[in-house]
Amino acid sequence: MDSAPFDRDLVVESDSLRVRYPSTSVTPKNKEKYIDIYKRICKLDSINLGANSLRHIESLCNLADIYKEVRMYDLAISTYLQAMQNAKKYSFRFSKILYNLSQIYYSIRDYDNAVKYIEEYYQLNNNELYST
Repeated sequence: MDSAPFDRDLVVESDSLRVRYPSTSVTPKNKEKYIDIYKRICKLDSINLGANSLRHIESLCNLADIYKEVRMYDLAISTYLQAMQNAKKYSFRFSKILYNLSQIYYSIRDYDNAVKYIEEYYQLNNNELYST
């Protein structure tokens, strides 16, 4: 049986593997398993959907969340920054990245960067609240 043709532009969700990790199960002992899974998902999303796709940005954020959760802060920061490069058009995602970066910088006592990102976060959210 032949499949019906469809317009690819109408696809809302990606064809990529959608995995939601249970945050309570990521531990220092099993972190490599989750990190490896999300690295592969990020690579597939980037190849199949493009680096600017929301799905790829969300996958990068999920990987950064895992790094953050297991206190691999340098990798979390670099992964959030990578996601942030293409996330500006998705303000809700961009806002969350700013907030998470501020939390990480605060955790590692880099208060200048913590303040920088939390100020950007509040500026973005205030502008959105008052622009409607």
